[in-house]
Amino acid sequence: MRTKIVSNFFLCFVPSLIIILNNHFNSYIYSLFVGLLLSFLLRLPLNVFCFGYLWASAISILIGNWHISISSEPYIVNLLGDGADDKSYAEAVLDPFFNGRLLPYPKMLKFFLKPLDIFSQISFYNLLSINCLFHSLGASAMLKIIRKFDLGLKAEKFGFYSYLFFPILLIDGLTLMRDGIISSLTTILIYCLFSFGIISIQSTISFLSLSFLRIGSGLLFIVNSLITLLLTLKKLKFNYKLLTISLFFGISIIFFGEKIIDYLIWKEMFSNFFIRSGMENEIIANLKEANINILLSLPSGIKQFSLFLYFLFAPFGSPFELFKGDSYLFFSSLFSFWNIVSIKLCSQDFFYQIKNYKTLENRNYFRIIIFFVLGIYIIANYSIQLRHKSLIYPVQILLTCHSLKKNKVFDYSLTWLVTLPYILLLFL
Repeated sequence: MRTKIVSNFFLCFVPSLIIILNNHFNSYIYSLFVGLLLSFLLRLPLNVFCFGYLWASAISILIGNWHISISSEPYIVNLLGDGADDKSYAEAVLDPFFNGRLLPYPKMLKFFLKPLDIFSQISFYNLLSINCLFHSLGASAMLKIIRKFDLGLKAEKFGFYSYLFFPILLIDGLTLMRDGIISSLTTILIYCLFSFGIISIQSTISFLSLSFLRIGSGLLFIVNSLITLLLTLKKLKFNYKLLTISLFFGISIIFFGEKIIDYLIWKEMFSNFFIRSGMENEIIANLKEANINILLSLPSGIKQFSLFLYFLFAPFGSPFELFKGDSYLFFSSLFSFWNIVSIKLCSQDFFYQIKNYKTLENRNYFRIIIFFVLGIYIIANYSIQLRHKSLIYPVQILLTCHSLKKNKVFDYSLTWLVTLPYILLLFL
C-alpha cells in the first residue's frame, strides 16, 4: 500500500513539476476544474482524469517547447507539407481584429474559455489546455468502456495508458488541432451509449459536439453503427425503445436535413459513390511524390481495396525518421512501434474468436471489428486523408485491449508472422 502511494505521488509529481517550472500553471488550472466538472457529470473517475490531465498538460508543454526550439513558435513543425492548421486556429481565437469566418473548432475553444476571458487575457496555452482536457477525458472514458466490457484489470491499464500516450493522438490531441478532440469525443460517445443509453442527455450532447466539430464524423458514426446493428441483429423487434430511437432520428433529420444534404453535395458523395474523385484528383495534382498516388492509379475495385489496406496499417513512419526534427514524423514513427504490438494482439484475438465462435458467450467482439473495418474503408475511400483516421483510433485501442482478456500477449506465437510485412515496410 505504501509503495503504491509513493508511486502515485511520483507519477503525479513529475508532470506537475514540468507545468510549474515552465510557468504555465495558471494557463492549465482553469481547464482542470472544467474537466473535473465534466468528469463528474459523465461519471468518470475523478482521480484518473486528474492523473491523465497532468500528464497531457506536461506533454503538451514539452511539444510546444520542442516546436519553439526549431521554429521559435509553439506550432506544429511539419517538414513534409505546409504545416498544420494550429496557427490559424490560434489567431482566430486570440486576435481581437480577426475578420475571417470562425470555424467550428475555434468556436468551441471560445465557448469553453469564455468565462476565463472575463478575468484575464487568453493565451495560446489556455487553448492547448482545452485539448488536454478532452484528451484526458477520452483516456478516462476508454478505461470505463473496457470496464463495461469486463476485459480485466490488465486490459483497463493497457487501454488507459495506450490512449493517454498514444503517439498519433499526442501530436493530434495535445497540439492545437481538432482531430485529437474528435477522437476523444468518439470515445466519450461510445462510453455514453453503453452507460446512459441512446436517448440520454450525455449521449446527445456528445454526438452533437462530435458532429459540430466535423459533420462527416457524426455521419460516419451513424452509418457505421446502423450497418453494424443490421449485420449483427438476430431479429428486429418493434418496441418502445425502437420507436423512440426512430422518432429521435426522424426529428434530427427534420432539423438538420438541409445542412446534411449540403454537406454531402459539397463532399461529392452523390456523384462519387465508390471513391471521392475530387480529393483523389487534388492529391494527384498537389502531392505528386506521395506513395498514395501509386494506389490511386490502380484500376477501380483493386484501388478501393488497396486504399483500405493502406489506411488499415497507416500511418507508418520509418524508425530512421525519429530524429529528423519533424514532430509529426517523430510521433508517426513511435506509432509504428506501438502498431507492431497492436497488429499482433488483434491478429491473435481474431483467430481466437473465429476458432471459438460457436462456444462464445458474448459476441460483442464481432460488433467492434465490423464497426472498425467499415470505418477504415469509408475513411480510406471518401476522405483519403490519414488524419481523419483519428475517429477510429479508439476502436483500434479497444480491439487491442480485447485480446488481453482470453489470451496472453505471447499466445498464438505464429501470429507474430502477421506483423512481418508491416515491419519490412518500416525499414524499406
